Amino acid sequence: MSRPNRGRNAAIRNRKRKRRLLFFYASMFFIVLCAALILALTILFKVEAIEVQGISRYSTEEVTEASGLEKGDNLFLADLGAAEKAVESKLPYVKAAHISLSLPDTFVIDVEEDHAAAAFTYQNQYLLVGSTGKALEISDEKPAGCPLIKGVQVASAEPGKEVVYEDENVTSTFTELMQAIADSGLDKITEIDLSYLYKVQLLYDDRITVNLGMPVDFDYKLRVIFKQSLLDGGKLTDSDRGTLDLSLVKDNNKSYFSPETSSSKSESASQEGGESGASPAGSEE
Repeated sequence: MSRPNRGRNAAIRNRKRKRRLLFFYASMFFIVLCAALILALTILFKVEAIEVQGISRYSTEEVTEASGLEKGDNLFLADLGAAEKAVESKLPYVKAAHISLSLPDTFVIDVEEDHAAAAFTYQNQYLLVGSTGKALEISDEKPAGCPLIKGVQVASAEPGKEVVYEDENVTSTFTELMQAIADSGLDKITEIDLSYLYKVQLLYDDRITVNLGMPVDFDYKLRVIFKQSLLDGGKLTDSDRGTLDLSLVKDNNKSYFSPETSSSKSESASQEGGESGASPAGSEE
């Protein structure tokens, strides 16, 4: 074999040797990396404590059990989203659950409680529903201050799940109305009548029937006009009884109050732009 050929063969052998060494070191690095990962997942980063914050109705043990999280779980492999949903569905009075990681070894479950925002007659009992439309429980009694919902047929209800209504249009109307009531701060709603979705009505403090008309602009009608302008503004007093029509207040800036009289006859009066009128009703932009 000539000297040039021997030189080329030696160079080829060197290149092959370098490739084998490179492959060997890469394989060793991969094995060490896998071993370190397995070590981290099986021995390190284990949950040593689970804390629960912001809860009163359910005990720490009940919340922890509902989440499915356990001591010894890996901090980074646990499905926190699924755990949050499990808490919210298994414990009906939990409005929202948020689980966070507190290093080095703790899960923190922050729970926001719900309350009975409304009640339906259901199976000769009361179905209590939370502020998000979730069924809380079926009870023999209606809690004090919890408005009764009329004119709605419940198709099915299971505590911890969304209520299913026979009329699907009720769902969005009910949710928007309850949010508007919560935002307005009105806490004396006695009844809500959803018999006709084009004429949503509620009974305030067992003395004022409020006609909201079409299921639109609930926030404006309840918070801006009814609460801020009429109640807080003193245009409706604690002794007033009758019917308040807010169905057109967004369109013509007018609200109409028909007071209840001893002879059971109603007098009607209207007011525009917040000016005083014959009856204590008004509106403002």
